Amino acid sequence: MKSSQKVAESPTKITVTVTAILSNAIPVRLAQPLTTVNFSWSRSPARGQSAVCEATLGCPILSGYRLMQHLDCESQNMPGELKRPIILLGNFRSGTTMLQRILATHPDVVELYEPVGMWLYADPLRDHDEFDENDATERVKKYVRGQFLKYQTEHGGRTIIEKTPHNILRIRYVREIFPDAHFLYIVRNPLAFVSSVELKWQRPAGSKRILKRVKATPLTQIPLYFKRFLNQQWHNRILRRKYLSVWGPRYKGIQNDVKAEDMLTVIARQWARATSKADRDLSSFEDGQVLKLRYEDFVENPVDHLQRICLHCGLDMTDEMAEYVRQTVKTDRGNKWQRIDAQQLAKIIPELSQEMVRNGYEVPDELARLAPR
Repeated sequence: MKSSQKVAESPTKITVTVTAILSNAIPVRLAQPLTTVNFSWSRSPARGQSAVCEATLGCPILSGYRLMQHLDCESQNMPGELKRPIILLGNFRSGTTMLQRILATHPDVVELYEPVGMWLYADPLRDHDEFDENDATERVKKYVRGQFLKYQTEHGGRTIIEKTPHNILRIRYVREIFPDAHFLYIVRNPLAFVSSVELKWQRPAGSKRILKRVKATPLTQIPLYFKRFLNQQWHNRILRRKYLSVWGPRYKGIQNDVKAEDMLTVIARQWARATSKADRDLSSFEDGQVLKLRYEDFVENPVDHLQRICLHCGLDMTDEMAEYVRQTVKTDRGNKWQRIDAQQLAKIIPELSQEMVRNGYEVPDELARLAPR
């Protein structure tokens, strides 16, 4: 990916145009601008160092989309007090979206959807998702907490429930930024995880998801975000490869594993390594600071578990919440992993078995018989 920049500056306004193109192995007829990001921002003397930035994103999917974002300095100086957020931790395809939507039906709660770029503020160029407390510098804390306060203010002062599945590998980092948060952690049977995630590896992000994430992405990261987006489009839609270059939690070394291992092995490691790290990191939490639950237990008895969750988060469970749960929670998704050939699944049991047992899951007999000894 290459970037060309044109900068025009005046005492009150700066305009930057970043044109992103794909290079290397692209036919000449396709080597044309695919994505244009036009930034303009201005300073207002009456507001000191605060600045407002407007970005117009021009590409086939985001054509005409306009992003308004206040720069760091303004969000960090917003008045008001940040309420204790609810931080929902869990791997991809483990029920985090379901839980977030349920809790967001409470009148005093608002959901913040996967602000991936915000959490990468400490090091957006890192090729894995394993951040720890040392990455949570004062600058990072001030920025992330400022973004939460800004979002809270824009949504009537309601308590934020946030979930970003990548954070299963950053629990110590998140805790350092929000030591007083209400933490929830959900885990799901890895066989269901593998089945669901294997399908996700085949699908580039849709425009709706992209727009949601761009809204929470620092403007300095926009070129990096679109580089990843264009890479996925090139990998999947132009090269016609079955799987994306990377998807889901990026444990250290995942890029090498993608090249050397079959896809189910990589996905099994995404569950096992993330789950193992989460267990280690959560063990340092004080009693009562985190509520752990299994997806399967929740869907079996959702109202009772929702009562526990609300109590943990300092919320009163409403009749509307209970009814919403009864109407929306499904219990028929436990065996979808059987769509994958049993021989293939059996090969990855050694990757999963230790963490399966630790989290109370049994290896099905038909897979145990076929698994390598």
